[in-house]
Amino acid sequence: MKVYPNPMHGSLLTLISSKPAAGEVALEIMTAEGQLISQQQLTVDAERMNYEIEILQGKKLAEGTYYLRVITKYNAAVIPFIVK
Repeated sequence: MKVYPNPMHGSLLTLISSKPAAGEVALEIMTAEGQLISQQQLTVDAERMNYEIEILQGKKLAEGTYYLRVITKYNAAVIPFIVK
């Protein structure tokens, strides 16, 4: 899994998965210190590989490194991204 664009400038990220598993996915944005900034649920279709997500839900992040944690019923992944 990866996100695009990275570094990001707005509040829209595209989550790209080469092998999506259908079902509910939890998305969490965390600071480099581990503070939870945002969380949301996403329903994933196994046929679709790209998902645009409005991760900030109206919030603006300061410049720096953040982490997107993607949690499915099968596994979890942590994807770093940069805000400029």
